[in-house]
Parts: sequence; structure tokens; C-alpha cells
Amino acid sequence: VVEAEVTGFLRATEDLIALFTTQFGSVNENLFEARSLGVEGIVQGGRSDGKLNVQANGTWLDLRNSSESGEFGAFNGDRIPNRPWLFASGTARTRWPLPMRDTAITGFWTTRYTGAFTRNWESVSNPAVQLAHGAGVGLLWNRDGRDAAFTAELQNLTDATLFDVFGVQRPGRAVFAKLSTTW
Repeated sequence: VVEAEVTGFLRATEDLIALFTTQFGSVNENLFEARSLGVEGIVQGGRSDGKLNVQANGTWLDLRNSSESGEFGAFNGDRIPNRPWLFASGTARTRWPLPMRDTAITGFWTTRYTGAFTRNWESVSNPAVQLAHGAGVGLLWNRDGRDAAFTAELQNLTDATLFDVFGVQRPGRAVFAKLSTTW
């Protein structure tokens, strides 16, 4: 079964409060006018037996300063800082039953993409693209109504240099493990 959904939007905003970075930190400033135009979508599908599921989603957001006067009038038409304008993610999951009753092994792969965005106005900045991958395996079992699961995951497989919207570097490659149960 394959499912898909697409949504579009357009918005004109007066007095938008936006976050800007300075040499001393961050400050919220008022933009007289801004315009956002965007499209987001998701596609997902999988096998009817549940052994494989795939999902992909993406968003294109064109959020621009439309102020013609004031402190930010000189940046009319620029994308608003600290807001990614293109981002997407995808996940593939597999699940295979094991010979033991009510036990399965799972595997997954994730990919996250953030298109170029800047911490300052785009006309005076250098944007950076970010791409990160992750993978993991899990073991699930159920005995007499009691569930347990163990998952191990490796995030940022390529050890890519990643930043949040404040310009703070995110962690590099990392390994996580989790054991959960219900009694």
C-alpha cells in the first residue's frame, strides 16, 4: 500500500518577530512585513506483511522579508535568517519474525537533509547544506503479554559537521542503546 499527501500554503505576515544572531548572542527583532510560501509532502508505503516500510517527507519553505522600510528594508526579498528553506527526511524499516514465538528482529535506516540556510541575511552570508544518516537494529519479544525491546542505533554515520539554527554545532557520530520492557 502506498499513501501520499501534499499540502501548500501562502501567508503574508505583519510584525513578524524573528531571531537574529549578533556577535554577543541572539536577539528577537520585529520585521514589518514577511511573506511565506511553501509546499510539504509525505509518501509512505510498505509490504502488506509488514516486513518492509518506507517513508519520505519534505518541505520547501520560502520565507522572505518583504519590508520596504525600517531597519531591515535594505534586505527586502532576502530569506529570513535562521530558517531552513528546504528539508527532507526518509526512513526505511524492516521487520523479520524469528523462529522463537512472538520474537522479531528489526532494522532501520534514516536520512535527514537540511538545505542551505544562513544565520544572517542571505545576501551577506554563506549558506551550508547538512546531510546526516543513521542506522540501527532491534530485537523485540513478547511473552505472556509482557513486551521487551532492545535497540542499538548509530547516528550521524558519516560524522558530518551539523549545526542547529543558532549556529551551535550538533554532536558528531554517536551510538545509542535502549532496553525497554512492560511488566
